[in-house]
Amino acid sequence: GNPGRSPLVSGRQHITFDEWNKVTKKGPNTETQGFTLFTSRQTRKCSAPVYHTWRVWVVLVGIGVATGVIAALVDKGLEVVFDFRMHINHLTVSAAGTGSYGLLLQYLEFCGVATALASIAGGLVCFLAPLAAGSGIPEIKCYLNGIVVSRVVSQITLIAKAVGIVFSASSGLPVGKEGPMIHSGAVIGGLASKFTIRLRNRSRREQPLSLNSERRDIVAAGATAGVAAAF
Repeated sequence: GNPGRSPLVSGRQHITFDEWNKVTKKGPNTETQGFTLFTSRQTRKCSAPVYHTWRVWVVLVGIGVATGVIAALVDKGLEVVFDFRMHINHLTVSAAGTGSYGLLLQYLEFCGVATALASIAGGLVCFLAPLAAGSGIPEIKCYLNGIVVSRVVSQITLIAKAVGIVFSASSGLPVGKEGPMIHSGAVIGGLASKFTIRLRNRSRREQPLSLNSERRDIVAAGATAGVAAAF
């Protein structure tokens, strides 16, 4: 193409970070170096994307409801597991009595229960779904920037994330549910996008070629639902 021509009108679908910075002056505020500017001609000729139809609103409402249900279950699970831990503490205090032996027994029980709860959360992350470790926000940001990470929005990651946060928070670790809820909402969005694509395949409708872009849009909607559920 003509080097003096603006990359925004050059016909290319991607521009570099330096070109974006030159044209928009927004370089420092961006977090990726590849930007899809236009859909391809083949995509425009296909049937309307899912988010141009009324079905997307049904999908988005379902994502919001499902994310809210997950948040409520996490809250209830935290309450039940923490109450169970405090009940064990109370029984130990009542049975141990006073004196050095009683204090040592209470200390061992307190540390043992906390370690057991944290070990359950750690086991889920180590052996079931490693991508459930941490808040999940960096992984979702990578996914939304076009980097496909295997199983980052899978059912198993959602289970490990939701159950893990219940046990890790109940164990007394300095963690919260805000980041995990954002990741959980994004996973629900990813699962909803899979369901939508399968539904369209069943009805034998033509598929646009930018399915990954559509999936990222729905995953982003799920992440925002997770923010709302967390706060």
